[in-house]
Amino acid sequence: MKKIALLGVTALAIVSLTACSSGNSSATKSSGKATTSTSSSKKETAKATAKWDDATKTFTSKVGVLKIDGVEKTTDYDSKPSIKVNFTLTNKQDKAENVQTLVMSMMKVQQKTTNTTNDLEYAILMNDSENHLQDNLNPNGTISGSYSYVLDTETDPIQIHFMENMFSEPVATYEVSL
Repeated sequence: MKKIALLGVTALAIVSLTACSSGNSSATKSSGKATTSTSSSKKETAKATAKWDDATKTFTSKVGVLKIDGVEKTTDYDSKPSIKVNFTLTNKQDKAENVQTLVMSMMKVQQKTTNTTNDLEYAILMNDSENHLQDNLNPNGTISGSYSYVLDTETDPIQIHFMENMFSEPVATYEVSL
């Protein structure tokens, strides 16, 4: 029951956090396995505030800096194949923010199979006490943590889409082979 309530509060916080934001992309450039989207005129501000650096695996937006430290295969509490996305996150806002809310507003993880691309669901791991998702990150604070997802298949690649906010189009995509 607590998890459902927490999920509801988190969703409400994300909606209110993203209500004032907007984002769109039109042109797509490809660089290796990372894809960066940019557009002109009105979106130059978004381009300046949201960018992906493939060399350092770092996404920077107006709300934070999210560095992907690694992706590892694991299993969840029910022995389903899962992945753990390890990250370092910095809060660039002027108020404390929940780590899970920040991560969810900055990235979405999908798995690309032969015929479909599906959003991956959150995985509950047995020994994941250091994920720091329930911590509140102070302004300019930095924390390392992890976010886990249940895989659809154990072999198809995953795509991490980076966004200005939870409801915007991806600014960049990073693909990871399993």
